[in-house]
Amino acid sequence: MGQVRDKMVEDLRLAGYRPGTQAHYLDCARRFVAHFRKPPTQLGEPHVREFMLRLRERRLQGSTVRGYLASLRFMYAVTLQRPEVVAGIPWPRDGKRKLPVVLAPVEAEQILSAIPSAKDRVILMTAYGAGLRISEACALRPEHIESQRNVIHVVDGKGAKERYTVLPERLLTLLREYW
Repeated sequence: MGQVRDKMVEDLRLAGYRPGTQAHYLDCARRFVAHFRKPPTQLGEPHVREFMLRLRERRLQGSTVRGYLASLRFMYAVTLQRPEVVAGIPWPRDGKRKLPVVLAPVEAEQILSAIPSAKDRVILMTAYGAGLRISEACALRPEHIESQRNVIHVVDGKGAKERYTVLPERLLTLLREYW
């Protein structure tokens, strides 16, 4: 990909994408180009359609296929300034969504009580009790906990978004004991 890759790296950085997203987009674009063994400047809508259909035939998850399409849309619309190449490609649907497996309270307590380190146990209990991603739990600071309102202010969540989440009374008690 050469120069196109270098420009795409710059464009992703300018757009403020996170390093993980940048790496994912670049990998998807690389696989697309490797599939056809031609530079992306020589590829057009029929190639993108064929590639997307190939991904669907492989029965990849909808979220995976959407990641590829997002990467190709960025590369063609922003980096190559050829948005017409991807304008007609529809976003893949996810299909059936299964409900997540939810642990019974007793099971959750058994798992959490088996963690020997008090620090690790508190981090995981906070993540579980407040519905935080592990990166959000690790970035949590005392000033993010609003005990009067029983909420936790997540400052740098997924997609660099802020949000509030619940702070159960039992978790607040545990955090105070640990502190």
